Amino acid sequence: MNFIKSLFSFGEGSIAEKSVSYTSNSFFSSAVRKIFYPADGSKELPYFSEKEMSTIRVQLEKSLNGTSFALPCSDGVHLDAMWCKGENPLAPTAVLFHGNNCTMLNMGRDAKWYKDHGMNVLMLTIRGYPGSEGSMVESGEMGAYLDTEAAMNYVIHEKGISRDKVLVHSLSIGGLNGGFAAKHYGVTPVLVNTLISPKAVACKVGRELAGFWAFPLIIRGSVSGAFPKGITKSLCDGDRTFEVITDSFNNLEHIKSAAKHAFIFSAKEDEIMPPSFAEDFFIAQHGNEPKSLQEREVYLIKKDEHIAWCEGYHNDSWINSPEAVSKYEAFLRRNGFIH
Repeated sequence: MNFIKSLFSFGEGSIAEKSVSYTSNSFFSSAVRKIFYPADGSKELPYFSEKEMSTIRVQLEKSLNGTSFALPCSDGVHLDAMWCKGENPLAPTAVLFHGNNCTMLNMGRDAKWYKDHGMNVLMLTIRGYPGSEGSMVESGEMGAYLDTEAAMNYVIHEKGISRDKVLVHSLSIGGLNGGFAAKHYGVTPVLVNTLISPKAVACKVGRELAGFWAFPLIIRGSVSGAFPKGITKSLCDGDRTFEVITDSFNNLEHIKSAAKHAFIFSAKEDEIMPPSFAEDFFIAQHGNEPKSLQEREVYLIKKDEHIAWCEGYHNDSWINSPEAVSKYEAFLRRNGFIH
């Protein structure tokens, strides 16, 4: 339950030198968004001081052959990022989106895993979090999409990586970035203990905290107001522009619309994102289980190839589950990411 408590902890200090609003900024709506993005506006994490974060950065740059830089977004916000180049600059590339109460510096173990498998890595810290400008609380859903736009354009158009060789590895709430990238940029989504929508996870947590049926309905309405539908903005994919309309982070629909099949990690004892979310993502892309025996056998094989059940809880790393890692390696080989 420590993670649940952390969702309700408000960071102190502010690094939102540049923040643009794309949503309702009433006190209540901002407070709800703060629950989902608790480290927004903080200079450090609850468990890492600025000095410790600086030390970790130096260690990662050295061990991963990484270069830190400011990744520009199209609205003028700059994100803390690190490009970790492999031996082949055009090799398959993993883009890492971190989870809540984290920054890119928490993704070092994941980055090393991909580097050890011959891939390039881009890590970035979402807007408003320690090291990055802007504010997720102020910019809302569109802010996440602008961060994703910046990452995709950097890898695909600046670094010249074919989108068929790009995967977006997104942890927890970072899955909202990953789903958007998969839908609009044609990259492969890798979802790690992530959510089908903020409303769905809020209802689950609210039910557990309150213990009665009406509270989740109240939460659902509150979250819908915090991430309103219908806000439009033009984003780009290189020279191509496309219009984005906010949909309250309907991540399930984003994955359903993705050109590439997702690989899904789900912790068996996840206290925040239930295993049913993994099932929902798979069904969104592959449909419900067929009734005929022959079709069901094929369906279940495909399901086993795309979902890895990991030991532990929400914050436990997938790398600690050997069977899940082996299944993921097989997925990456089938799709040409590793040999």
